[in-house]
Amino acid sequence: MPGQTPRDQPEGRLALPGDYTIELSVGGLRDRQILTVRPDPRVNASAADLTAQSSLATHLEDVLALTYDGFAVLRGMRSTIVDRVKALSDGRDAKNAKRMLEAIEKTIDQVQNGTTTAPGLGLVNRDVARLYQMVLSGDARPSERLQASFAESCQALTNAVDAWRRLDGTELPGVNRTLARMKLSPVGEAIAPATPSCAP
Repeated sequence: MPGQTPRDQPEGRLALPGDYTIELSVGGLRDRQILTVRPDPRVNASAADLTAQSSLATHLEDVLALTYDGFAVLRGMRSTIVDRVKALSDGRDAKNAKRMLEAIEKTIDQVQNGTTTAPGLGLVNRDVARLYQMVLSGDARPSERLQASFAESCQALTNAVDAWRRLDGTELPGVNRTLARMKLSPVGEAIAPATPSCAP
């Protein structure tokens, strides 16, 4: 659509065929109508195929949101850590706090970025965005290979979230206690999100 393509991508999945209630409220008045979405007659996909496609797309959307939001939260936490390191003075406690902060920063980097063999939130987001575009590229049941790729990405995300949860439960409380003894503000909390569902 020249000149009308939305700026924000991806646009999102299409509605499944069926009846939908549309409601409009203006100035205290309310109008409600039934909208029927019919399948494209050129498409051979069954209702079950389209439902499977929509279901996988929903899971991919959830992962995209979690990885995007989580990456931003951890980026803020890393910025806070840099500020705390700059505020440290000399002395044994300062060296100990700096070592602990650097260890936390390294853990956050693993959760955020990871490696090619153990992807973090950023790499999972990139890979899932590609899968999402593939799922929405046509009206068809997702292939087994595509579903397997989602399962791999979702497992990588689960591992990253588990590492984030360990950071919350073990490393972060210790460094915050050390900072408190030095009359410095804590790094703060960045609560790990719930582990995603990997069942399409």
